[in-house]
Amino acid sequence: MSIICQANFITKCGIEHNRCRAAFTRVVLLALCLAYALPLLASNSMPSGIAAANVVETNAGDDQVSLSNAMEFVADSDGQFDINVLLEKSDAIAWQTTGKELNLGYGNDPYWFRVAVKNNSSSTEERFLELAYALHNEVDFYIVSDGRVRHRYLIDNMKPAALRPVDHRYFVIPVTLTPHSTTVFFVRVKTSGSMKVPLTLWNNLAFNAYNQEANLMLGGLYGISFVMAFYNFMLFLFIREKSYLYYVIYVFCWATFQTALEGIMQQYLWPGGVGFVKQSVLLASCLGFWGACCFARNFLEFDRYPLIDKFLQFFTVFCLALVPACFIFPYSIMIRVEAVMVLFLSVSLGILGYWAWSQGIAQAKLFAISWTCLLMGVFLLQMDHVGILPSSFFTRYASSIGGVVELTLLSVALADRYKYIRQEKIRAQRLAIDNLRKADTLKSEFLATISHELRTPMIGILGYLEMLKDNQLNSRAKADVLGIENSSREMMKLVDRILDFAQLKAGTLQIENQRFHLDKLLNEIHHEFSQICNMKGLAFECDLEQGLPLLVDGDAKKLHEILYGLLDNAAKFTDNGEVKLIVQAVPRSKADEAEQSDEQTYCYLFSVQDTGCGIDYRDRQKVFAAFAQLDGSFSREYNGLGLGLAMCRQFVNLMDGELTLMSELGKGSRFDVIVDLVASNKKLNERREIKNDIVAIADRHPSLLIVEDNITNQLILRRILESYGFQVAIAENGIQALEILMGQPVDLIFMDCQMPGMNGFDTTRNIRKGYDGKLENLKDVPIIAVTANVMSGDRERCFQSGMNDYLKKPITKNQIKEKIEQWLTH
Repeated sequence: MSIICQANFITKCGIEHNRCRAAFTRVVLLALCLAYALPLLASNSMPSGIAAANVVETNAGDDQVSLSNAMEFVADSDGQFDINVLLEKSDAIAWQTTGKELNLGYGNDPYWFRVAVKNNSSSTEERFLELAYALHNEVDFYIVSDGRVRHRYLIDNMKPAALRPVDHRYFVIPVTLTPHSTTVFFVRVKTSGSMKVPLTLWNNLAFNAYNQEANLMLGGLYGISFVMAFYNFMLFLFIREKSYLYYVIYVFCWATFQTALEGIMQQYLWPGGVGFVKQSVLLASCLGFWGACCFARNFLEFDRYPLIDKFLQFFTVFCLALVPACFIFPYSIMIRVEAVMVLFLSVSLGILGYWAWSQGIAQAKLFAISWTCLLMGVFLLQMDHVGILPSSFFTRYASSIGGVVELTLLSVALADRYKYIRQEKIRAQRLAIDNLRKADTLKSEFLATISHELRTPMIGILGYLEMLKDNQLNSRAKADVLGIENSSREMMKLVDRILDFAQLKAGTLQIENQRFHLDKLLNEIHHEFSQICNMKGLAFECDLEQGLPLLVDGDAKKLHEILYGLLDNAAKFTDNGEVKLIVQAVPRSKADEAEQSDEQTYCYLFSVQDTGCGIDYRDRQKVFAAFAQLDGSFSREYNGLGLGLAMCRQFVNLMDGELTLMSELGKGSRFDVIVDLVASNKKLNERREIKNDIVAIADRHPSLLIVEDNITNQLILRRILESYGFQVAIAENGIQALEILMGQPVDLIFMDCQMPGMNGFDTTRNIRKGYDGKLENLKDVPIIAVTANVMSGDRERCFQSGMNDYLKKPITKNQIKEKIEQWLTH
């Protein structure tokens, strides 16, 4: 019935096997089930057939003689037999025999067994009589010759093995066989479990050698089991993968079951505790197959198959429910229930393993093979018990060997699964890294697009504001225009800050070294913060050291961001007093070496001081954290993203500088920025002053080309350039620009980068290459990028395409004027 149930169950799961594999698997599993079930199907009913007493002959050279096939037996359910009755009324008793090793199933009735042994040798033989099953309650041996009881050995399993006639894990007694005589052995067996009576007569030396081999083998098997259990338990502690824990539980229960079955537990661990040992067998069976079901669910990932998962969940609950039942119901009842359960689950797990294998689950292969090894071991043991296979060392311990092979293969399967999981994790990590890279690329593209889209309309806003300022406005209108302009520039600074922060996080922000005038940068900062401090009633002072080199090479934009961030922070947290910027410089080399070179590296110190609230020494590192201010109350009182000081520190680090903080609570703070800048030793007033060149340039009536796709930006640029008196042509994309250039030469081109049809980069390359000979005379025309592409590398990309200069949107009228003066002055 169990096979039919499993077949129906698997059919519901939608099993599709290869026909050859399916046929082979079914035949093997059917044979295993029948072989395993033979002892369970046996009952207390008497086999038919009555035979006369059999005599087993033994010779001097025999190492062992099996007596099981010749034994006769009779049930003593009412206790009506004793040795005297058996001797006196032996012929009247219905002795029965099976002609094979006896296994009478489960029952509580005691049995009597008898067998006669004839010694054909001419010498006295000292032998051992062994009953190789350790779970009987009581075994009573009688040695009879000449119709009289010569020796009696009563072995009570409740007493330690050391008190037995032979200190052994099985029931063993010494036997003396006289020459050419027949000795009859009567054995009364009382058990609450399986009535197995594998009786063997041993030569003393062979018995000792056999036991030595058996002990060595069992020690090796249990040693391997212990090592595997310990190893996998350590892996569980480190990995926290439940499969390892379930495996360890299964191994522990298997070892407990086997040590009880082999008598090792009774001999060494709990001498005389056969009741506890039998209880251990029951508990080990329940918990062992609970662990096996949990292991199968987790290891083979049966949660993906709801019907199978529910089947295994049911039996995990059933196995746990049997645990308290082991303490309530008699052993004789529970051993029958658990025997059926073990048979059913063993075959079921084997079938599920092969099914999972057929479904392509990688780790199912070793799982299925391991359970097959266990079932084959049980199969061989049962074939030995029923006499189909000749008894041997291998067949007697086939179950133990099969179990260890199973545990070993499962351990290998776990290791293979761990390797597979690691490979999957590595693959997933690589995929995640690739996805992160793609996400970073998309983020960069998104930021570039957002920057472009935000900056492009800002040209129109700021351009119209500048044109409004040129008109005659009343004081109130001028104040309104100034407020709009300040707000617009603040918004652009905020956009710049967010973009810079994103590039810093991505590690793509780079230093852009170029020559600039430090005094101009400081004047811009002074102009901005004078207004901010005036609005708060603060004094602002910018103090430059006498003789400070002002023509330097460095990243002007990042230096501006650093100083702006520090001054903004100082002004924000200062309510009374002043904010001061102090700039000093010290040459890195000796004075005489500096005089011999046109350029000299200076260590510049920019100090920002305020008389604000100050910072507690415990909070000084917090102020440099991104998106953080000192506490929630500050966040409510002072606006801002909390990026200013965090980005200042990262900009300083990019410039290989140092940013330090000194502060006293309630008395103000001082931020010191130390960076190295390469300065020119030429005096600032030596550079050429170009004040009215724009007028002189306009007098020559140069022609300028604006390549821009945004109509508002076209209008603003046209009005600015025409206000200087220049002739202006407009192209909406690169294709139109090339057509215009073929029709008329121009003196300067303002080139947008992102345009439909042909972008600014490709247009510039075509111009530099002469456009297939059509623009040879314009290959060297100055081209200035006017673009909203401000991400790291965009400037270099413009130069690589052949552009001469770079203006970042939004641009001002003064910036346009400076670039024209720079590139059209002769």
